[in-house]
Amino acid sequence: MAAAPVIHQAIFGYDAGHNLLSSSCQMTSESRRLLAVLTDASGPWPASGFERVFTGTPLPDMPYYALFCTWPAPEMPRPGCVWSQVLLIDLADLARLTNLDELRDYFQRPTDFDKQKYSEPLLPPSKQIRTSSRISASKLDCERLLLALYGTPESPCAIQAPDFGYYEDLVFGLWSQQWPRLRRNFRFSTGSFSDRGRSGAAFDLQIYPESSRREPVKNIDAQARENGGWILLAVDDLLEPDAKKFRSFLNAYGTDTNNPRSAFAKLAAAFELVVLEPGADWKEKLRAIGKLFPEKAEAVLLKEKLIGSEDLDHAWESADFLLGSNDASAYSKVSFDHAGLAPLLWKNKRERVLSLIGRLLRKQENPAASAFVQAVAKAVQPDELKYVSDNQAELIPIFLNYQPSLAFDTTTWNLPTHIQWQINEVLEKLPLEQEDWGKILAAKFIAASAVAVEETVSKAGSYAIKGAFGWLEKPLAQDFLPSEGWRRALAGAAIERLTSPDPLSPASLAFCSWFVPSETIRQVLTASRPDVQQLARHPLDQLPCPLRIRTAFLLVTLGLRSTGLEGMKPILRGYFEVYDALAANDFPWESWSLLVNELPQPGWWRDWDRCERLRQAVKQWLYKYVNTGNPLLEAASSKKQSEIARLTLSEEDSEGRFID
Repeated sequence: MAAAPVIHQAIFGYDAGHNLLSSSCQMTSESRRLLAVLTDASGPWPASGFERVFTGTPLPDMPYYALFCTWPAPEMPRPGCVWSQVLLIDLADLARLTNLDELRDYFQRPTDFDKQKYSEPLLPPSKQIRTSSRISASKLDCERLLLALYGTPESPCAIQAPDFGYYEDLVFGLWSQQWPRLRRNFRFSTGSFSDRGRSGAAFDLQIYPESSRREPVKNIDAQARENGGWILLAVDDLLEPDAKKFRSFLNAYGTDTNNPRSAFAKLAAAFELVVLEPGADWKEKLRAIGKLFPEKAEAVLLKEKLIGSEDLDHAWESADFLLGSNDASAYSKVSFDHAGLAPLLWKNKRERVLSLIGRLLRKQENPAASAFVQAVAKAVQPDELKYVSDNQAELIPIFLNYQPSLAFDTTTWNLPTHIQWQINEVLEKLPLEQEDWGKILAAKFIAASAVAVEETVSKAGSYAIKGAFGWLEKPLAQDFLPSEGWRRALAGAAIERLTSPDPLSPASLAFCSWFVPSETIRQVLTASRPDVQQLARHPLDQLPCPLRIRTAFLLVTLGLRSTGLEGMKPILRGYFEVYDALAANDFPWESWSLLVNELPQPGWWRDWDRCERLRQAVKQWLYKYVNTGNPLLEAASSKKQSEIARLTLSEEDSEGRFID
């Protein structure tokens, strides 16, 4: 429970004129001067009906609201004297008090004046006279007072009453209904015998005796009927405080209204729209609130509440209204969570979102629209680009502009070729790093895109071949090799990688070698390289299928070119596979062109098979570098391979058949 407020007090009365007699806090000269005027009688006191008067006003230079009660003081020697007890209520305390009517319990008419009594702050009354405000005025009188006060908010409101009690409960109830900013600026008097605002700031509400000659407010009943909606709502809340949460609504959203008194009727109308009519068309609701509060910086909290609705349909309607409607200018100062909302809208209302963005592209660019498009673009997944392509293809380049990482996925490069070219044009204009282009290359390469191949390899630089290695991890590597266009474009990057000091994995070495022309391979690779030896130990059937026979030819070639035992493992790893391929005449021609230079040449008069040439080359290498045994026979894993091993090292003299 919140602690009771500490309320300072002061007493004004006759002392060589109407003056401050005592107070519990130091008062500034300006506030003291103002209260000395306002706490005096405002005019000749009526003979009956107004035994006390309550007045409220903010102080000009102190953080207090002054509420005071004034009584006639006929016991004083000078006619027309009055007592006025003033409560000085801290503005923060005034804001948190629910029922301001309870403040009346602090007041007591002075009898025997005790200066010390008024020099101490007031404690809460030991026994309250009332626990809640009870309004005795009729409903019609409530309507009249509300309309007079809020129907013409730019003008002071003056209402006749037969006595002080007729409107007193209603005035305090009305004051309690107000939100903090309005109530701390509210100037009122339950008994004015002439205009209290004549010597300073105008009073918002003054009750005056029926005997006064002031003119009553005209046509109030007719105006009440014309403005019945918000007036009836406010009256119901006065009689049953916050039963429909109207008062809570005012406290929540009245804070940032420009002219609090003018805003009351508009907030009441907004409450009807927002709370009492939940099923109304959401866009029309937003449009209506914008018309009630057309100023961009007014009622921002209320506007943010509306467009920040957690209801998905409302959220979509808000986005569509804010970005696509000409009536949304009143919301231009309202922050809208594009980044948080866009993924949800994209997921659930994709077709509508694309349609909205398409409309936005045809309108003048603005920051809010750009932010929304950017947020949607960042929510798009690569596998969703096909849907975008089929429905709003012109948005694809825009999405890639905001989210270049979409180009890192192969599905992007499976889109129609003309769209791929548009994407590539966008990417070329972005400040992407070589590493980014390496990822783009990987996606293009795996998707077998033919768009800007050489340009992509060039932009990827040292990351080009690394991007190409992504092919090894894909299932498609088991079925086919990349296109010749990519092979030619990546040859330079592959050579650069092969000549670097960093060793390659078996699969990467086999793949990298495939890019390089035969004549260059013989220059950059030797059997003595550690990664070649590792490849020779690696089972060929663990390589991608299209690389196996090519790697076998490569290993045998490197082995035959070696001048030491380092050539043994490469020869043994590939010999039988190459032999079978030659026997079946089923091998890539480029692989044969790599190997053929290492085989003995037949005489010009002879035409003999490739297998025999392979056997003779291997036999000669083994005789030259291996002294004992038949390593081919030891490496054979089948009866057929054993027969090939024996045939290779048979003692049949082939001398004279070959030209070394």
